[in-house]
Amino acid sequence: MIVNILPSESDITTLKIIRDLKSMLGFTESEHEKLCFNVDRETGSVRWKAEHESDICVEIGTVGSMIIAEQLKFLNEKKKLTDQHIDLYEKFVK
Repeated sequence: MIVNILPSESDITTLKIIRDLKSMLGFTESEHEKLCFNVDRETGSVRWKAEHESDICVEIGTVGSMIIAEQLKFLNEKKKLTDQHIDLYEKFVK
């Protein structure tokens, strides 16, 4: 969800942080092979084998957290949040 809300346009330093965030939040090639991903072509949703599901801890820095919070606030102001955003909103927007 975070990757989907990150801005695609900004200043150079913010774009570099966004690029790093996308890299951290993405899957590696070995994770891709291990999890046997399946992409639904109609919805674009991604699923993987349930026996491999586990929580992965990703540390997001202060600036990255601010970027995410700003995007969530923007979506909220435009009434573009969905129920899928609720947990993210509660974690990043104080």
